[in-house]
Amino acid sequence: MVDIIPDQSVRKAMNEINAAQMIQLASVYKSEVELGRGLMMESVVDVLQLARLCDALDLYLKCMNLMLREKNVVQGTEG
Repeated sequence: MVDIIPDQSVRKAMNEINAAQMIQLASVYKSEVELGRGLMMESVVDVLQLARLCDALDLYLKCMNLMLREKNVVQGTEG
């Protein structure tokens, strides 16, 4: 086995890419947390669908819990 050590400029570029990906992931997580905090009955179904599309399990579960707690309100809506 041979260890390959990339050039300093390559390592710097790889670190910048990793940093950008981490910032993007943090942004998505922050958005998910903020959506979960500001969850309201008027938008819970839309947020639920978004959470399902984005595989945001915690947000999905928060939506489901809110709808279960407020099921009388949900049953009285169109859609």
